[in-house]
Amino acid sequence: MNERSFSLAALTVLELSPPEMVEVAARAGYDQVGLRLVPATPEEHHFPLVADAMDEIIRQARQARCFPGEGDIDLAGLLAVLPSDVPLSLEIPTQELRERGVSALTRARRALAASRRLLDPTC
Repeated sequence: MNERSFSLAALTVLELSPPEMVEVAARAGYDQVGLRLVPATPEEHHFPLVADAMDEIIRQARQARCFPGEGDIDLAGLLAVLPSDVPLSLEIPTQELRERGVSALTRARRALAASRRLLDPTC
């Protein structure tokens, strides 16, 4: 069986610049980095999103997701049907942890560890 590869997504470490994100991903043990193609911070240029009732959906997508295995979705079941050589991109917004002073490296490591535990409960 091939070992699953993991990619650190931008929303997991939102406050980092792309070069900082690459460094944190390498230090945390990720195989790849998913750099953002769309601005994600107030300092970056944004394009307006035109849709009804999107504010709450966007808030949840950016701020209220759980680490793998901590939510209500059968993520293990969904992942079980994917080929084991498909890289997984870990995009877990962690604004609350960031606001509490948890470092980007610690959050990236926690996301990777949770994902590995989900795929292999013996980890």
